[in-house]
Amino acid sequence: MLNRLLVVGLLLLLIPALVFASDGTTGKLAGRAIDKATGEPLPGVNITIENTTLGAATDQNGNYFINNIPAGTYTVVASYIGYEKIRVENVKILPDYTTKRDFEMVETQIEGEVVVVTAERPLIQQDVTNTVRIATKEEIDQLPTRGTGSVVQLQTGVVNYGYGGYRIRGGRGDEVTYIVDGFEVQSYYGGGSSFSVNNAAISQLQVSTGGFNAEYGRQMSGAVNVVTRSGSPDYHGSIQAITDALAGDWMNTYNYGYNVYDFSFSGRIPFTGRKGTFYISGEREWKADRAPRPFVDRMRDDLRKLYVPKTETDYWTKFPEGRYLSVTHNPNYYQDGRIPDQDLSAWHWHGKFNYRLTNSINLEAGFFGRKHRSSSYWYRGRFDLTQNYSSFFRNNVAYIKATHTLSSKTFYTIGFNYSFENSRGYASKHGYRISEYYRSVLNQYDELRLYYDPYADEKGLIRSTSFGETHFAYMTIKGDVTSQINLNHQLQAGFDFQRHTLRSFSMGGLRKAMQNPQQFTIQNITSWGFDWPRDKDGSYKQPDVVDTEIGGVYYYFDPNHPYFTENVKRWGKVNSGVKAPKNPIQFALYLQDKIEYEGLVINAGIRFDYYDPDSPVILDYNEPIDPETNKLKIGDKQVSQRISPRLGLGFPVTDRTLLHVNYGKFYQMPTWNRIIIGYDTFEDRAKRGSIAYSRNPRLKPETTTAYEAGVTQQLGEYFRMDFTAYYKDVLDLVIRERVASLLGYFSQYKNGDFGTLKGFDFGITLRRYHNISIQFAYSLGYALGTGSTSDSNSRVIWIGATPPSQTYPLDYDQRHKISVSLDYRVPRDGGPVILGRKIFSDAGINVVFNGGSGFPYTPCKQPNNRISLQADAPVNDGPINSSYGPWLYDINIKANKIFRVTSRLKVNAYIWAMNVMDRINPYRVYPTTGDWRSTGWLDTKPGKEWLAQYGEQARKLYEEVTLSPFNFRAPRQVRFGLELIF
Repeated sequence: MLNRLLVVGLLLLLIPALVFASDGTTGKLAGRAIDKATGEPLPGVNITIENTTLGAATDQNGNYFINNIPAGTYTVVASYIGYEKIRVENVKILPDYTTKRDFEMVETQIEGEVVVVTAERPLIQQDVTNTVRIATKEEIDQLPTRGTGSVVQLQTGVVNYGYGGYRIRGGRGDEVTYIVDGFEVQSYYGGGSSFSVNNAAISQLQVSTGGFNAEYGRQMSGAVNVVTRSGSPDYHGSIQAITDALAGDWMNTYNYGYNVYDFSFSGRIPFTGRKGTFYISGEREWKADRAPRPFVDRMRDDLRKLYVPKTETDYWTKFPEGRYLSVTHNPNYYQDGRIPDQDLSAWHWHGKFNYRLTNSINLEAGFFGRKHRSSSYWYRGRFDLTQNYSSFFRNNVAYIKATHTLSSKTFYTIGFNYSFENSRGYASKHGYRISEYYRSVLNQYDELRLYYDPYADEKGLIRSTSFGETHFAYMTIKGDVTSQINLNHQLQAGFDFQRHTLRSFSMGGLRKAMQNPQQFTIQNITSWGFDWPRDKDGSYKQPDVVDTEIGGVYYYFDPNHPYFTENVKRWGKVNSGVKAPKNPIQFALYLQDKIEYEGLVINAGIRFDYYDPDSPVILDYNEPIDPETNKLKIGDKQVSQRISPRLGLGFPVTDRTLLHVNYGKFYQMPTWNRIIIGYDTFEDRAKRGSIAYSRNPRLKPETTTAYEAGVTQQLGEYFRMDFTAYYKDVLDLVIRERVASLLGYFSQYKNGDFGTLKGFDFGITLRRYHNISIQFAYSLGYALGTGSTSDSNSRVIWIGATPPSQTYPLDYDQRHKISVSLDYRVPRDGGPVILGRKIFSDAGINVVFNGGSGFPYTPCKQPNNRISLQADAPVNDGPINSSYGPWLYDINIKANKIFRVTSRLKVNAYIWAMNVMDRINPYRVYPTTGDWRSTGWLDTKPGKEWLAQYGEQARKLYEEVTLSPFNFRAPRQVRFGLELIF
């Protein structure tokens, strides 16, 4: 089947009529040249783009177009014998769109006379048929933010959902596709994106929140398209440092240990003449507290009240029973404002190389990636920081593509991409020494329940032995051909093919620790994440288990083996059998027709997607083990095929009024970690009758049917308003359901969730006028569904209840969102004269207001004791997510001044303040009170009895446990930056 599809794809690409694809990195320039005095068209006018080989000549009607222009800012020149040469600077080319530029030529008798014009980006993009927001490098640099994610969150329809990332128009977090320089950079295994492009490398950032063309697939909510910078004929560079080291009490804030350093350098590739250019950049990032939160000082002060020092590093307190509590870290480790063990150390890199092999063949190669190590502070374990989790992550992306221009109307592009990521997770105390996770001494800790009641009579603490590693990689081959059939008509066809390689392993069990069983109970072992095999009567058996879910990496785990040392080395990768790596395949063909006439733009497309998860299905979950062979009953793998139509219509009623409507069908496979099964592990659990949950190779693509309509109106030369309404039906989302079998009950992922997402976006733009520009955005959205994530019903399944069958507000249903960006710039040599100097020349300030209504929660009427293991579970006091938390808002500011040292050297100094009002913004509230301050349990009868028994120190402990800093947005932060540009 796949071979037939490839043949069809190649045949399509050989038909020059079925072509146009810019792979999201190039745009088109088109327009008309006329005689300004007579209005007559001028044929033969030469239109060229400086510092490139791109150009065209006008036809008999004065029309011209230039295809395949990399997104960026250019100078365009129009020249004609007997007429003044016109040189238009600052012409912006946007990916996937047409930039209009007309020329009114003036006759002259003076040869060589040049008219210089500075272009302004039009307020209305006339060929838009969907919702898209575009930010250029200049705009991003002015914002009081950093990183692509922060810029995306400023756009209409995008909800900032705290640690859960952002959501676009009510979709789940894994429904967004990420594209860098024309290639997808997804984390297909767990969702989201693994890419990170440093700020210096970004040329344009495009956010599409609806109505995607057929070339964009594998997403249902949004697309984030990043085009990175290319080299220039001249050598340029920059060096930048950002720190909050100067912050402190004098600014009523803290030094959170924020330090970022980056550089960039570009120019011609040596010994290539003007044929080759390069752009490279890098970033070093170190943060002592990578996610600052409020109330850390209060947390530190509470610890000091709870504990009396015995030594510098060991703190003790005496409880009513006469026992002592040991804490292995000095509370002074909680430095002013900083959350401990919340650090980040990272490197980022990027490079792009362009080379013109011939006048018709251009080559482009690039790479980018990052490496970081971080620690994760576990708030519930604040009394013993040795248990905090650490992780290591590295990814690299490399690509190469070639563009061959066949004629002035036709070109094709072929590209190859390879992406690799590796991650490790381990306990900070033991690092990457596997043997440490095997020894029983791991679990012999002091007598303190980190999460539960420290007064409880427990014999020890069970620790999770989380340790694992992943190796994910995929390659992409994609191609397209482009032909401009005539002035008004473009056709588009293309294909892309992805093959993934997935490997991972994780540890389970501690057989040596089980030789001291009085420390453990079955309840503890299961609640703390152990996967220790046991018979149905509860007795333990079998040696340690290395859970090779997908293509595991073998390690020695026999303590008597000579290779089992303190630093266990990799023995070998598994490449065959049930433990072999999985190689899912995704393949797509698409056809897009774009028609542009005066007053009408049509974007009509169709897309075919093929999904092969490379995972055979389990034939019978009721009786998964064949009684004759004693093996798991496995069938063939299940592939999926989908066809999705797309249609967008734009109606440029005038040059100042644009209407658009859009319809599309969008499909996306669930993430691989919901599909791919570790068959040997499943078989082992099935034989023991201890299946807890199962992934599902039978999962099919999730589906969204989306509609939108909008209007954009320009008022005057500087003002624009736009309004877009949308409605989406979402089906076949992944959900966990309870399955009954001969082995008992277990949960399994299935297609079953659905939702209705609707709302509107409203925006106002004031183009820079008298030095000021304003962006205003308001979104009203209703995100209703039967599950916020694929695991929303986990607790329902666990207690055997019935999952919701009617829609309710999803966890990220933020009804109202408002953002305002105000930018004021004093031009060079502008501003008032003070003490004989224009001190505000080349200075500016940008102020961003972000606000939104609170997130929903389910009200409860039985407060939960946040400390005691014996606490009763909360009881709902209303429908799911029927109440909402308080409004959230903050104000961020960035002010800068440019100092020009020489004609080629300048210094940009700035101050960047976040949440300048230091507002407390709670993401979450306690469902029993609707307040972030208290659960209300201490006011109940059990709470009062508990306080009476243990006294005021118990109250302090309880307040310490309930006030988690991770329920809030960041506090005030002030950073300083200095950039050297040459």
